[in-house]
Amino acid sequence: MNNIKKILKIYLTLLILVTTFNSSIVLATTNEQYQKVNIITTYAPNIKLAGLAFAKYSNSFADNGILVSIDNTNSNSKVLDLVSSGKKQFGIMNANDFFIYYAESEKTPNIIVVGSTIVKSKQFIVAKKSSGIKKINDLENKKIAISIHNDGTSKKYKIYELLLKKNKVKASKIVHQKNYTVMPLLFDAVDAMLVTDPEELFACFTNGLNDRTLEIIPLEDKVLENIPESFVIVNRDFYNLHPILTQKLLKLLTQGWQNAANPNKITDVLKIINKSVVMNNSEFSYPKEVWLLKHIGKNLKPKVGMDIMTKENFENIINMYYNNNIIPTKLNYNKIFSRLLIKQ
Repeated sequence: MNNIKKILKIYLTLLILVTTFNSSIVLATTNEQYQKVNIITTYAPNIKLAGLAFAKYSNSFADNGILVSIDNTNSNSKVLDLVSSGKKQFGIMNANDFFIYYAESEKTPNIIVVGSTIVKSKQFIVAKKSSGIKKINDLENKKIAISIHNDGTSKKYKIYELLLKKNKVKASKIVHQKNYTVMPLLFDAVDAMLVTDPEELFACFTNGLNDRTLEIIPLEDKVLENIPESFVIVNRDFYNLHPILTQKLLKLLTQGWQNAANPNKITDVLKIINKSVVMNNSEFSYPKEVWLLKHIGKNLKPKVGMDIMTKENFENIINMYYNNNIIPTKLNYNKIFSRLLIKQ
């Protein structure tokens, strides 16, 4: 009987050792499979980079097999130089004029400026993901809105009417929208909206609607052509860097590395992506506390799987922002959290 016990003890010990050893191998292999991404951003002394930092802080990138390093600079030209030289894979610039930086980037090799590419595109469908709309023909028998913002005539409507007619699409209902600041409210009544102006496009994502709800469908066949080794995302003000940019950047990276012929070559990675990264350009005049409430409390909380945002978690987030120079001073998290509780 004692011999049997000794044999069992030895067997269990060996089993534990083998299991532990195998676990270590799996862990090591997983770490080796991580893709390293270097991002350079223009820095401003406020909370404009909160979404990107929080995605890293909450392991959103790591969970998708991506190790992200984020560096800041005060110079847009340095962003272009670093990305062009290959020292950084991605750049995010705070640009007030897309076209200025697009022209500048044309003189800088190996760069695609995504924001400028979007501006050069003329027409988009912004559709609810639940509608199943993926192309213009899917608008058949759907309720759609048409933006005629800043257009006292029916010129824009005629363009859209021609577009629908050309593609033999008959919508069940067409709503004219003159005030682009309330565009998101329309999506309670329509399935999609046709837009031509980038500001109208960005306006669709304000007031709490985000990339988990809406999808942008360029009506041009190819938004990105001849994608070079690296690219720069141009954002006009950064105030809505997340969730649009964070989610789309993460999606782009993940899809690219999963499907690229050569995952180590950024060109092959980006060729997988057939649509551009889109940024929200909404400007906010809220105090920083309200900004944090709006974006962390409403948008980031469900994204990182926090069913309940505890006071301790919230304090940690605020401290993380401060320690990473994302906000210039420690904000009153008690004040913010009390508002968050009211909103919930």
